[in-house]
Amino acid sequence: MNTLKFTLSSGIEIELSKDDMEQLKPMIDKALANLDDRLYERLKKADSIVVAEELQKLNDLELIEFAKVHDGQTEMNLLHLNSFSRKIYSELFRRAGLGYKQLRHLSFTQRDYLASLGLKFKNDKPLKQC
Repeated sequence: MNTLKFTLSSGIEIELSKDDMEQLKPMIDKALANLDDRLYERLKKADSIVVAEELQKLNDLELIEFAKVHDGQTEMNLLHLNSFSRKIYSELFRRAGLGYKQLRHLSFTQRDYLASLGLKFKNDKPLKQC
């Protein structure tokens, strides 16, 4: 599928190219998750305990979108995950029933899970555009 025709609720018909769809999808996902942009910046500066508590309050879609925002803001370094990254991945893995306490080296299962969510799991995957 190279194009998609869609009629907006206003009655206007639009045609989206593949590039248009790829650019709109992250914006639509973020809007559907209702993620507050300021939450990321606030939690990035917060105490570790506050970060863990706030991440637990997010629903699954919000958490995944939060992780995608983080993914676009950081470069993955498997050997030296910072505390903020560890909190996010730990919460993702806990909800998925994966090993969430050991994050020093990600298992193949953990990496596959991150990849299935569209998240970086190794440092040779380029940073996404925000």
